Amino acid sequence: AFNGMFNRFLEFNDIACQKYGYPRNDLLKLTPKDLLAPGMKIRVQKHVDTLLANKRHIFETMHQSSEGRVFPVEISAFLFDYKNQTTVLSIVRDITKRRRMEEQIRQTHKLESLGTLTGGIAHDFNNILSAIIGYAELSRTIIPENEKAYDYAKKILKAGHRAKALTQQILTFSRQDRLEPQPVLIKPVVEETLKLLKASLPASIEIHERIETHARVLGDPTRIHQIVMNLCTNASHAMRKDGGALEVGLVRISSDSSCHLEYTELKPKPYIHLWVRDTGCGMPPDVVKRIFDPFFTTKAPGEGTGMGLAVVHGIVSELDGIIHVTSEPSKGTHFDIFLPETLKGSETEAAQPRDTTPPSGTGRILFVDDEPDIVEIAEALLLDLGYSVITHTRAADALERFKAEADTIDAVITDMTMPQIPGDQLAKAMLSIRPDIPVIICTGFSEKMDKAQALELGMKGYLMKPLAKSKLAGLLMEILPKKATDS
Repeated sequence: AFNGMFNRFLEFNDIACQKYGYPRNDLLKLTPKDLLAPGMKIRVQKHVDTLLANKRHIFETMHQSSEGRVFPVEISAFLFDYKNQTTVLSIVRDITKRRRMEEQIRQTHKLESLGTLTGGIAHDFNNILSAIIGYAELSRTIIPENEKAYDYAKKILKAGHRAKALTQQILTFSRQDRLEPQPVLIKPVVEETLKLLKASLPASIEIHERIETHARVLGDPTRIHQIVMNLCTNASHAMRKDGGALEVGLVRISSDSSCHLEYTELKPKPYIHLWVRDTGCGMPPDVVKRIFDPFFTTKAPGEGTGMGLAVVHGIVSELDGIIHVTSEPSKGTHFDIFLPETLKGSETEAAQPRDTTPPSGTGRILFVDDEPDIVEIAEALLLDLGYSVITHTRAADALERFKAEADTIDAVITDMTMPQIPGDQLAKAMLSIRPDIPVIICTGFSEKMDKAQALELGMKGYLMKPLAKSKLAGLLMEILPKKATDS
């Protein structure tokens, strides 16, 4: 409380003394303006005028403690007479945690909007990429290996697969590239990633490890690998000029650990705490605010796409985790990630290398896609695998063909995103005619379809574009009835 006429404090409670860091007698010598952070005095005057006019007012401003720590506050002020003097009673709340949560909500909404945009771009880009990779792959099958054109085709394929990897990062960020979560033992994934990093980091960067837990998370080993690789790569770039130390830690925290008090977003359950810390150049606050934005980068042109940290944010959100970053120029950057622990099942082992020779088969395939280039490529790939092929670029035409020849068709492969009749509706119509027909749905991006939804709708397979010949061949061998694959 303070005297409004003389602008003098009358009393403070004990919590206020602790928050501002002053003994009570010293605090009583100050005026309300002395508690304001720099630059706030002019801004607060309008709130004072409102209080005088309305007798009560609630507003937000910034205060600072005796040590100079600036923090946001919400002030509920009430004007009344006390001993014939105008007096103000103020209830001051530290709203640091609330501001942090509001900022996280804004960040999440912004990333979701950008995710929708980038997901749509990825769909169109995947169709273009399908043509580039497909024609390059077909060219290699007809060009002798000793000709220069064969090497050109190989280089086109290599560039195409690099572009495909970038598209996968975009889809990961937009959270549309959804995979079936499985229990993953996180320790070996992190250790394997660090082995790869050690081979590429300069000698001026030391790696310190603290990998202590054997706990599991629900996810995918590739996702965990991406998190560690992207964060460590980001850290190494921050230290490449002067060197430094890179610390990677992995521990389990219980449901009642002190972390739950520090990070209020954590639910009351065990988590896996993964951190990556560096002693590099650090970042100013305005850069920290933007580091999770897709395509934002402080690197020189050609040194990065700006997708790495956006991908990390997308993966952590997908795994129902949280990520925090603290950084200071010239002192380094700390990333802290918390992923919920799971007790389900055993760890998902890394996939074993498979025979790269695509299996051939026999049978009559109906292929549907509204992109003529993709239809042409798929037809050539399927013919090369030994199948006979019927193709259509209009879903309505494909449905009429199926109605007439359903008994002679062994499988259907359809695009998801097509005009007039989407792939899921086309598949539903065909399954109503012949419930046992194996259907594979393909997509470069779709908000309406993932693998689980495809299987729930009665389809036998789900493939992401650009279509890989080996994956397509393997899936057909799995789903086609014996009569179609037996030669």
